[in-house]
Amino acid sequence: MPSLQVRDLPDHLYQKLKDMAAAEHRSISQQAIVMLEKGFAADDEPGQRRREILAQFRRQADRISSYQLPDPVDIIAADRQR
Repeated sequence: MPSLQVRDLPDHLYQKLKDMAAAEHRSISQQAIVMLEKGFAADDEPGQRRREILAQFRRQADRISSYQLPDPVDIIAADRQR
């Protein structure tokens, strides 16, 4: 597998990369690869990322809509009867 060395990387970019890697429990190299993949994927097909995000929202909305919340009137009535 080829390797890549980046020279003269600004300190603030390195720190951001390092912080993101720590937050995602990845090495700095792994995080750089993930970010490169995401960056190139965004350029591959305009609008593809938007469609993926909208699909995620729809899946979440389907899960939320299937969850029945109790009627607030019933909750208040039960609380008053205590």
